[in-house]
Amino acid sequence: SVNGSDNPAAKNSVVQMFGTGEGQLVPAGTTGCITGSTPPFAEPVAKPITVTIGGQAAEVKYAGEAPTLVCGAIQINAVVPSNIGSGAQAVVVTIGSKTNAGQSITVQVQ
Repeated sequence: SVNGSDNPAAKNSVVQMFGTGEGQLVPAGTTGCITGSTPPFAEPVAKPITVTIGGQAAEVKYAGEAPTLVCGAIQINAVVPSNIGSGAQAVVVTIGSKTNAGQSITVQVQ
C-alpha cells in the first residue's frame, strides 16, 4: 500500500522504495527490457547502498532491479528504525557516492 498520513509505516516494518538513476547494473540490462519475476535480479555496481530514515540508519534488506518493472527501476527494501519519531521522517538513499535526499515517509505513532 502507498505510505502517507492515512497509511503510516510501523516502526520495525519493511518499506519498499522505488526509483531510478542507480547507475550501472550487474548483469547489465537492455534498454527497454522488463525485469523478470524470479531472482536473481541485477543490482547496482556502486556500493555501498545505504538508507537513513529520520536520521537513523535503516537496515537494507534488498536493493536491486524491481521485479516486473522496466529495467533501470530500482527497488530498495529497508527496515524502519525503531528509535525514530512518529510522523513525517526524512529518507536519504545513498548508492556508492551519490545521495538522494528530499523524500520522506510517514511513521506510525506507537
